[in-house]
Amino acid sequence: PPPPAPPPVGGGGGDVASPPPPSPPPRSPPPPSPPPPSPPPEASECAPASASGFDCVAEIIPGKLAISWATPTTPAVGRKLAAGEASVRVRIDAHASLNAEYVAVGLGAGAKMIGADAAVAWSEDDVARAAAYRLDSYSNPEDGSCGDGGPCPFSDLEGASGADGSVALEATIAMADASNVVLIWAYGPRWKGFHTARGKVVFDAVGGGSSAKVGASKKDVHFTHGVLMLVTWAVLIPLAALVARAMRWGALKAPRWFKVHMGTNAVAAALFVWGIALALARFDSKAIPKAHKEVGLVMLLLWALQVLMGIFRPNASATASKRLGFIPSSLRPQYNIAHRGLGALTLVVGAANCLTGAMRYDFLYDDSSLLLVTWACIALCAVAWIGTELAGWPARGRASAGSSDSADVGLTLGTLGSSNGSSSLAGWSRSGALFK
Repeated sequence: PPPPAPPPVGGGGGDVASPPPPSPPPRSPPPPSPPPPSPPPEASECAPASASGFDCVAEIIPGKLAISWATPTTPAVGRKLAAGEASVRVRIDAHASLNAEYVAVGLGAGAKMIGADAAVAWSEDDVARAAAYRLDSYSNPEDGSCGDGGPCPFSDLEGASGADGSVALEATIAMADASNVVLIWAYGPRWKGFHTARGKVVFDAVGGGSSAKVGASKKDVHFTHGVLMLVTWAVLIPLAALVARAMRWGALKAPRWFKVHMGTNAVAAALFVWGIALALARFDSKAIPKAHKEVGLVMLLLWALQVLMGIFRPNASATASKRLGFIPSSLRPQYNIAHRGLGALTLVVGAANCLTGAMRYDFLYDDSSLLLVTWACIALCAVAWIGTELAGWPARGRASAGSSDSADVGLTLGTLGSSNGSSSLAGWSRSGALFK
């Protein structure tokens, strides 16, 4: 039964109406509806290809390098296909303005060159050729290596070259997912040589979307490194050595020749360290041929020894105090022989490394400018050294030095077991020491 009514309020007579119950709070407005999903990309989004048999094209380098593809017949967007279930026909065109002798596309894990399979088209004797390779190192790939013993993803390769210097490659690539095709590309002036430019291209062979990334060429960096080393080892250091050997008279009479010798070597050292830093920061050590890298390490070691010998050289005077408190002056003649002999060896190794580097640059970029300049500098150095020897400039320098070298001469001749002060070896090793 319902509960009894409460007694009237106020104690008066008569009936009093009960107040109405409170109204319920207003309801919250419903949340807004989510926006409708974006429609999937249409195949018509891609730029139409001009090459016959291809549907879409993506400009990698506008007006110069482009990749085209044909829409595959079996895949569906978003469905992961089994390897080899679908295939995509691609074409890459390099314009004549790129001066490319070859063009290539590759397929590898993480879009990395090492371990990738690549298809290459190049022109040889005005004949277009095409082949596929496995890129298992930075060295030249072996013929027939595509797939590395397994199936090669490239088939139906065709190369084309135009009379204007353009080159093109067509290939069919077995794909696991035709909606996300990731290829690496490259072109260069000489096949099996280094690439002028490289990069990555990603496209949807079904939906038509694409993106491309162009990697920076290292040609400018290689050229800068080569010029730094060329100026150091084929110009400045030979000049500093020539001043110390044959030009210590007249305007360069002591101590001016020594200041020129040290100043020239200081500038050379700065350029040398710059060239080394550039190589360490920008070069891939695995891609450097041993003929250049190993000789360069020997050159660096010899140079460091020469610098240390300059710091710890004995004082010139036989009566002077010990240098740095522990190096006796009596070792000066032996030091002269070691410093000059090691210096000559360092010059030869430096010139050899300049040649190997210039030859590598010529091989990579088909540019012999550095090689020609290197040979010219080496020839000029040889002519200068032979000319000063025939002109008797070293003897004039020794005569200009006076009798201050007599102690060095006697000790040097005794060390060599010779009493003929005019012998060539004694004349080469005796005073007018490089560091006085």
